[in-house]
Amino acid sequence: MGKALDKIYAYYENPGVLSIILNRGLPIDWAIEAGCHDGTDTLRIAALPNMKAIFAFEPDLVAADIAQSKFLGLSGMIKLVRSALWSKPGIVDMYSPTGTPGDGNSIFIFRDGDEGENKKLEASFPCTTIDLQIKAVSPNGMLWLDVEGVPHFVLQGAASTLENIAIAQIEVEMHEMSNFRTGSFFQVHKIMRASNFKLYRAPIHPGFFGDVIYIRQEALSNIEKFQSVNLTFLMHLLHRFIYTALNKP
Repeated sequence: MGKALDKIYAYYENPGVLSIILNRGLPIDWAIEAGCHDGTDTLRIAALPNMKAIFAFEPDLVAADIAQSKFLGLSGMIKLVRSALWSKPGIVDMYSPTGTPGDGNSIFIFRDGDEGENKKLEASFPCTTIDLQIKAVSPNGMLWLDVEGVPHFVLQGAASTLENIAIAQIEVEMHEMSNFRTGSFFQVHKIMRASNFKLYRAPIHPGFFGDVIYIRQEALSNIEKFQSVNLTFLMHLLHRFIYTALNKP
């Protein structure tokens, strides 16, 4: 039974957005990556055959410094923005769950009033929105969100930009992980569907988080659209009801 389930999980899991772009021959020529962490994946994006411009966001000072050192020689293609992203401009407070800033696990919480007081803060940063920072290069954009529990807030600030995105990879939480990382998938799915995207790959295994892939609806075949409906149904059935009833993950 376990091997059969593993095959089903593998069928729907994300092979990686770059692999999908190359296998489908998508003419992606610009990208948004948030957060870019130490820049390792940014360099992989830069290697795509049609890539012209990358907007990389990373507010964690340690990670951003490492990324900047890797982008030497690519400054004409990669723009590093050292701001956090949210649904509106303001200030965010950074928490490092591991106690090691720069390791890619930092969590950002929007500051509303004095709620940052009496908490162990690593730093505070200005935050902005994708729509305020990005001018689309073409309708062939890629979005890669790895923002530690707040993808739905970031997407709320990207409504206009999403009109020029062809494919998106988004790290989502299917279940609450902590007070700082609550479930985000269903909010993300609602936003992406309203922007004319269909769910293409998703983690149906009983985990806390994972990467989902969305592709613009008009780029999918009728069979793929049908498969998307089935995958969306499975995500709702499993993560809303079955895994919850079984006390998983």
